[in-house]
Amino acid sequence: MKRNEELLNNTIIIAIGTFTTKILSFLLVPFYTLWLSPEDYGTFDLLVTYISFVIPFITFQLEQAIFRFCIEKKNEAQKYYSNAMQIVLFNMIICNVIIFFLIHKSDYLLPFMLYFNAYAIYTCSSEYLRGIEKLKSYSLINIIVSFFIVAFNITLVYFLKYQVSGMLASYGLAYMIGMLIILVKEKLIDIEFFKLKDKNIKNEMIKYSLPLIPNSISWWITNVSDRTIINWILGSFYNGIYAVACKIPLIVNLLFSVFNLSWQQTAIETLKDDDKKDYYNSMYTNLIKFLYTSGLCILILSKFIFGFILSKEYYEGFKQIPFLLNGIIFLSLAQFLTGIFLANKDTKSVGKSTTVAAVVNLVVNLVFIKFIGLYAASISTLISYIVMFFGRFWKLKDMFDYKIIIKNIVMYNFLFLLLSILVGYDNFIFDIVLLLISISFFIVINIKLVKTLISKIFRRKKDECFNNKSTYIKFWR
Repeated sequence: MKRNEELLNNTIIIAIGTFTTKILSFLLVPFYTLWLSPEDYGTFDLLVTYISFVIPFITFQLEQAIFRFCIEKKNEAQKYYSNAMQIVLFNMIICNVIIFFLIHKSDYLLPFMLYFNAYAIYTCSSEYLRGIEKLKSYSLINIIVSFFIVAFNITLVYFLKYQVSGMLASYGLAYMIGMLIILVKEKLIDIEFFKLKDKNIKNEMIKYSLPLIPNSISWWITNVSDRTIINWILGSFYNGIYAVACKIPLIVNLLFSVFNLSWQQTAIETLKDDDKKDYYNSMYTNLIKFLYTSGLCILILSKFIFGFILSKEYYEGFKQIPFLLNGIIFLSLAQFLTGIFLANKDTKSVGKSTTVAAVVNLVVNLVFIKFIGLYAASISTLISYIVMFFGRFWKLKDMFDYKIIIKNIVMYNFLFLLLSILVGYDNFIFDIVLLLISISFFIVINIKLVKTLISKIFRRKKDECFNNKSTYIKFWR
């Protein structure tokens, strides 16, 4: 089927850049645990979550509007980007002034401001590339940014010992380089470019993106409430342990996010197809199988990561993995549905479901953290993502054979619960057996996908995007 072929092509292209970025970031975690104390890592993680709070007030979530309208109206893509950036830059000036007066005495002021300003412009600019379907450029720039993140981290954190400030500055400088490459390559810093003012376009984009601001703030509450409450009640030491524990389940979200970037485009393009219900059902059923079977593998692998790779100080975090990992799976299932909402320009439903989930997360966390410690944070995260999933799924249930979908979710949750219990048994040989069973189960359940990917990769080996010299030449033209 043509749309499946396009979806797979786009996913492979995006995967090259995204996997490089995320995997390098993930591989740095063991080094962070050696270079930084749990207190310092907890502080850095908390500052990053605060940056994620500031960003929506700068961008108004217009990066989502840039992608949505550029992909639909490619002939006017620069005009949409220009009008969005005029709003973003105005907001940026105001936010910088406010933040300066709030934290001007902090040692982290300059690297903090560098990080969020560079990231805000980079995010909008990279979404412009996706919108005009320059996915190879999008992936290559992600690779470049990830390279500089690693280089700056090694220089500033390991050699120069700047610790938290060095980590913030490393990300800020890397995003600034990526931002400048996009602006120069796409000629988006031409003086004439910012004369493309259009009130109607601005109103159209703001109408689309504003309902996503509560959605983003709710995301922030869901994420930062855990860290803030842990930091406040249990201390920064436990916040650092929890921050590292959260990194492992993100592998599942990484696998899904690569697919999701392509899926958002496909959801828009298939919006008017007569067989879209069958298509959605097929895609969702396969996604459920993939997420849970990969989750089973990552669950058992996490035991080896905490036991043999990370510092012993962080081993307490392993106990949180089953809850956080299952939560990420429900989050991914909810994000798949977001693609359908955004295709229909129904951003309000996305915002409502996320807001309800954030409130649930906050309440459960506050009520139970004094009684069960870190478990309150991981369990509240799981419950909130389950609430988000069912809120969105119920709204779109007519687009799916919902009984089959729910049946699959219940069955795989039972398997996940069983492995979560078995993985608690402390025996190395037994763990190896569980890992082999999990990997075999993944291959058997996803055999069609595995065969398709292998076939695709070998068929395209000679012209693979970034192994061909001409690709680099075309990119820089």
